[in-house]
Amino acid sequence: MDSKRNLKTLFSQKNLVRMGIVILIFGLGFLTGFHTGESHHIIVQPELDTNEALDSVAEQLPEGSRIIAKFTDDRHALYYLNSGHLMKFDAKSKMLDEVNLNDLNTNVKIYYDDHVDTTGIISAKLSPDQQYLILTAVTMAPDDETEGNYSLASFKLDTRTMNILPYTPPVPKTKEKKDSLPPVRHKEKPKEEEVVTPKETYPEAGDIVQPEQQEPPKE
Repeated sequence: MDSKRNLKTLFSQKNLVRMGIVILIFGLGFLTGFHTGESHHIIVQPELDTNEALDSVAEQLPEGSRIIAKFTDDRHALYYLNSGHLMKFDAKSKMLDEVNLNDLNTNVKIYYDDHVDTTGIISAKLSPDQQYLILTAVTMAPDDETEGNYSLASFKLDTRTMNILPYTPPVPKTKEKKDSLPPVRHKEKPKEEEVVTPKETYPEAGDIVQPEQQEPPKE
């Protein structure tokens, strides 16, 4: 009798309504899931595969976001930058989280101010080998709370291990300056022709020299 009463109580109309509300809230929470701003939500359907989930999130990013990298390999992740914050969507777990560099490395202290656009991570790009995210951020010294004592620093984030290391940008190669004017060409002076004087020939020894015949004077 008690078991029957318990079953009736469990499946009473009020309890069924309560259970339905709980299931509805859970379902909406799973579908909506990600809150990326005061009024922006990203909805990811649970039945989507990893690539479809990546495309779905890429189409729903909040205004002003910039996609840094989308990996369709075994990483299955999407990284984007929004208001100085680096966000990562994991298509396997369907989870969207902020990549907090301060938590990844205690020697790193990023300065964030959501009311100022030029704070946090100000630039990000994918390395040529597609292994790292190259980040430039506004930082503070870990033991310094002085307001305004900020500096820029660069880091590289390993997208597989999530380790973060200091990064020194390569020095750009300086191009050799070329003269804007063409080189001046000097005209070569024409060479003077050498005048060759004919050499006088003299009779050699033993030669018979005939006297020149002179014409008789005219009367």
